[in-house]
Amino acid sequence: MREVKLSNGETVNVRGLRRSEIKSLSQYGIGYMRCEVYHLKGEDQDKAIDAVLATQFKEGELEVENSDLLEAFNAICKETWSSRQEEKNSSRSGPSDQTAPEESTAEHA
Repeated sequence: MREVKLSNGETVNVRGLRRSEIKSLSQYGIGYMRCEVYHLKGEDQDKAIDAVLATQFKEGELEVENSDLLEAFNAICKETWSSRQEEKNSSRSGPSDQTAPEESTAEHA
């Protein structure tokens, strides 16, 4: 789960897409290893973003600014397709995930 802070001060949680959701979104260039929504043109891109957001939010539940919609969409994509390496290097990783450079004399777990 990822938290998305909206411009109105509220926070919403998003999750990665489920297998069945990915399959149902294939018409928009979405698959297990890809998200090609940004390669779509105009209205098709809008429909794809709305379809992804609809997997998490009921109609009218996310009535916010366009920038917030895109932020939520991007968070869903990151949660769905981010690599373990990206997660390890993200700010969410804890101190036990950190390693000192070879020349360091620091001790670590």
